[in-house]
Amino acid sequence: MGARRVRYKNTMAKLTRIVAAHAASSTNEALKAKVKGHVRDMRGKRAKDLPKGGNGEPTEAQVSAVNVGYENRAADFASIVATLNTDEEYQTNKTDLTKAALAADLTELNDANSAVRNAQAPVDNARTARNVKFYTGPKNLVDRALMMKQEVKSTYGVKSPEYKQVAGLQFRRMVKG
Repeated sequence: MGARRVRYKNTMAKLTRIVAAHAASSTNEALKAKVKGHVRDMRGKRAKDLPKGGNGEPTEAQVSAVNVGYENRAADFASIVATLNTDEEYQTNKTDLTKAALAADLTELNDANSAVRNAQAPVDNARTARNVKFYTGPKNLVDRALMMKQEVKSTYGVKSPEYKQVAGLQFRRMVKG
C-alpha cells in the first residue's frame, strides 16, 4: 500500500505543472477552468470558502467538500486527462506532461488502486476468520477472560492485590453488524 501512496504523491506534485502547461498552450478558457476545477477536486479544495459562523467556525449545516480518497483522486485525474485530450491546442515539450505520459500516469494510478483492492480481500477474510475464532462460540476469548477474573477473585479474594490487578480490566464482545 506504500507504493500507491508514493504514486499518488508524485501525481499530486505534478498538478501545478499540468495546470501551468495547459494554461501556456491553450486559449480555450472553458477548458482551462475545467482542468483547474478537477485539480481543485483532487486537492480537496472548494472553489470559494464557505462563510463561517459567528465564532469563526464552520456551521453544522455545511457539508465537507473533501472527497480525496484514492479512488476519487483517480477519477478526478481521469477527468483531467480526458479534458486535456479534448483540447487540440494542448501541446507541451515536457515529456512527463504530454497527453500520452499523463494517460500512462492514470493507468499507474488505476493499477495501484487495483493492487490494493486485490490485496485487501485476503486481509478482510483473515480478519473475519480471526474474529470468529476469538469472539464467537462457547469458549471465546471474552468469556475465557471473564472466567479468569472470577478464578482470580475466588482464589485470592476480593481484597487481594492479585484481584485488584485484574478487577479493572474490561472485556467487550464484538458488536454484530
